[in-house]
Amino acid sequence: MRVGVGSLCRRGSQREVARVLGTLAPLGMRMHGFGVSINALRLVGPLLAISDSQAWSATARRERIRLPGCTHLSRPDPLTGCRVPTDCRNCFRYALAYREELMDALPRRTALRHAVHTAGRPAVSPAPDVAERPA
Repeated sequence: MRVGVGSLCRRGSQREVARVLGTLAPLGMRMHGFGVSINALRLVGPLLAISDSQAWSATARRERIRLPGCTHLSRPDPLTGCRVPTDCRNCFRYALAYREELMDALPRRTALRHAVHTAGRPAVSPAPDVAERPA
């Protein structure tokens, strides 16, 4: 059985997210977490089959993050047509940097499963812990 658990970012507490997902996990559902933050994934990553979030874009916009070398411009002003430098809210380079931070936050087993899924292949049952394999 698959189930989507949504708007987890709005719960405002990683412990509440963990409580909700921890309650559902024993039911044997493959769960998709909608709007799961990095901090919540640190707690519940292994309980989810997959998750998504727009936190990277919101963070770049809210904190006005602009990576060195990025030259993003705003949409043209409707009256003047002028475009001004803007943040990395839609920046592929910033999205990749955020993804790296996300992957570092996940336990290795969950990160491996996520990497397999995002490579365009269907998700598979979890492999043995990477730590158990010889280097």
